Amino acid sequence: MINLETKHIAYIHNSLLLLNFIIVLFNASIFLLSTKYLQAHGYASAFLENLSYVPPAPEKTFFGAILLFLVLLASMYFRTKDSYIVYWLIYLEIIVMITLIIVLNGSYNGIVLLVFADILYNTKKIKYWPALLIISFGLLIISDYAILSLIVRMPSIETYINFYPSGARTLILFFRNILASLNIVGFISFLATSLFVQQKEKQRVGEQLAMVSRVNVELKNYANLTEKIGEDNERKRISREIHDTLGHALTGISAGVDACIAIIDIDPEKTKQQLLLVSDVVRMGIKDVRRSLYKLRPGVLEDSTLKDGLTKMIAEYEGVSNLKIDLYYKWDNVDIENTKEDIIFRMIQESITNALRHGHATEIEINMFVYDDEYVIIIQDNGTGCESIKCGYGLKQMCERVSILNGTIRFSGENGFRTAIEIPIERGINYD
Repeated sequence: MINLETKHIAYIHNSLLLLNFIIVLFNASIFLLSTKYLQAHGYASAFLENLSYVPPAPEKTFFGAILLFLVLLASMYFRTKDSYIVYWLIYLEIIVMITLIIVLNGSYNGIVLLVFADILYNTKKIKYWPALLIISFGLLIISDYAILSLIVRMPSIETYINFYPSGARTLILFFRNILASLNIVGFISFLATSLFVQQKEKQRVGEQLAMVSRVNVELKNYANLTEKIGEDNERKRISREIHDTLGHALTGISAGVDACIAIIDIDPEKTKQQLLLVSDVVRMGIKDVRRSLYKLRPGVLEDSTLKDGLTKMIAEYEGVSNLKIDLYYKWDNVDIENTKEDIIFRMIQESITNALRHGHATEIEINMFVYDDEYVIIIQDNGTGCESIKCGYGLKQMCERVSILNGTIRFSGENGFRTAIEIPIERGINYD
């Protein structure tokens, strides 16, 4: 919303308050001053003959109207959009408004427009302003003297004005009609300005949403591009590692074996020496491959145990999200090879990521124990789950990793998402 337009609405609203105070004061003064004028000029008897109802004391009308208008202003002042009593104050304003119209003997009902303009101005959460507008005009019609006098006995202000001389009577009616017309023009101006500002605000919000949507698409594209670049760089790095380690080792082994084939019948002793050299190259190649594989280990496992690595990873997830993860680790007496640790760590990491990203989970429970010569991992979250599980890239990777360990994996999408992994314990086999 532009500040200039907001100032326009506030200016019209405040102008309506001042204008209505002047109109109330003007009409109340007519009753008070006219009564004194009639008494001073001896028109009291003729005046009473024209009335079917004896009006209350003019002082009560004058001061009562001013007091009610001040109560109305106080209610408008204390009513705020976040206040619990906002709607009670609205009811109070309507009651005071009706009472004020009756106290003024139906001489002015334009106060209805002021009250409903103020409700629209200060109560921002009102959504049904068209219905409110219809109600306001309905009350405006009902509160007209010709209709209201049929319900409530009251004197007509025209009866008071008719006893003035022609010139004074014309002047009073002129100012009275001008003030009432200005109130209607001000109310229409208030509505038109409010609608214009509201429309412009919707347009501005729409433009901001469109911009946010474009930025979101660009960020997704950037993230995909970054991920692709990372994958390409990782492939290149692995290719270099294979080329510099295993490739060179296999080349040397191939050349050594060819040399052994060539001289085995001629010089067995030299062939034996050559095979010893090939054996050294094989051992060196194995060490190089192990060093390369070690570089592919998760960072948190480089200098930590599996339990410490999982604890650190869980702390990182909980630190950047509202996720609560409970880890029940009962593998303290289990000796697991590094290659198995890497695979298990990656599978648990993938499960946590899926629970947070796709399941929108807030709690995850991870149980790791040994049962019937099997390493068992059960991961349960409280996410949305799914009736039909379709294995995407992440779940496929988990299945492939489990197959490397000759294990099994099962997924369940009921009551959140559940992953159950069973890995057989292969005793007497060294994976290093």
